[in-house]
Amino acid sequence: MEAEKKISLFYRSDTGQVRSHNEDRLCVVPAYGHYDLGTTEIVLGRGKGILLAIADGMGGTNAGEVAAEIAIDTVRNSIEKIDTLLLRPREIGKGLQSIIHKAHLNIRAALNEENAGMGTTLILALVTGNSLYVAWCGDSRAYKYSPSIIERKNKYDLPHLKILTHDHSVVWQMVRKGKLDPNAAREHQLSNIITQSLGDTRSDPKPDSAMYTIEPGDKILICSDGLNSMLPDEFIQEFLAHDEPIDQIGNSLIEAANVKGGDDNISLILVQIEGSPGYSPMIAAPVLMRPEAITKKSDLVSAEYSQVIVSKSLITYGFFFKMVIFATIIAVLYVYFSDEFSRFYNDPSDGQLPLVVNPDSIDTSQDTSKGDIDSVHQVDSPLKEGSKSNEDE
Repeated sequence: MEAEKKISLFYRSDTGQVRSHNEDRLCVVPAYGHYDLGTTEIVLGRGKGILLAIADGMGGTNAGEVAAEIAIDTVRNSIEKIDTLLLRPREIGKGLQSIIHKAHLNIRAALNEENAGMGTTLILALVTGNSLYVAWCGDSRAYKYSPSIIERKNKYDLPHLKILTHDHSVVWQMVRKGKLDPNAAREHQLSNIITQSLGDTRSDPKPDSAMYTIEPGDKILICSDGLNSMLPDEFIQEFLAHDEPIDQIGNSLIEAANVKGGDDNISLILVQIEGSPGYSPMIAAPVLMRPEAITKKSDLVSAEYSQVIVSKSLITYGFFFKMVIFATIIAVLYVYFSDEFSRFYNDPSDGQLPLVVNPDSIDTSQDTSKGDIDSVHQVDSPLKEGSKSNEDE
């Protein structure tokens, strides 16, 4: 039986710095239990879940916000379907895809001369028990941040941040084929062209879905492309690594996207799975800067490179640890052999060079029992001068 999980959530939509109005829409839909959304803390267990949705409207003056609103209304009106799906986990993926198809049909039915050409992306994320189900159409994204090292199945995954979706866009097709770097895709001239959307009169969407395991300490982020088109994934990972209230993290992400330019509307929903992370041999390295420290574009640009050091820190720590052990062994050997070297050349009784006595120089006529050693002469030794030099030093 699944243990109950407490989650914290934050959601916000921002117009950005360039657009005159906001065409994004989002919602958080409680499922099976009708939670009080006045609080940001929710307890989830078997048969309970919460559905997150973001729609990024397109069409500008042709009512992109209308298409997004229709899509979100469709999600809100699917609460009974979601309750049923929670009791049939194997059907959740297809069920979420059917909600996306329903939203597409509703938008098509609302088309007229005034809003011709409107459309929207739509991403759904259902959090329930130990699982996260995602379905999407378009280029809105879902991420999972984990404090422990994640398995990197794709070259664009980071040590602690995994992209749970793949954009339905021209540039992301190029990324998946290895023809374009993920960060270069953000700056590409075709980055705003998507390959499918809701409301398209030429073809029906083909939404994708996926399921992932979630654990205490994980953070789930879904967002419109107004966020990830402004901030590289390395920087998003750095923000999510902070052990701060998620409302501070969410607001800092939006503010950073606006500092970077805020070219589009920015919407996000951030969920944190409460509890202590399970044991992992490798825990996230501390980040090198705080999100609230970013006040200008130059700071943000330099921050893009700081994560390179963070991502390599675990390897550095291992190398440093090995070097410490190696240096310790060398030091012990040096002390040991230095002592043996000294013993070889020196009298162990007083540490001085040995006396080389010529028997013929001893005057036996004198009484040496009184300790008179005037008649005993030390013979010059080639090692003697070296010993003095050492003493002088």
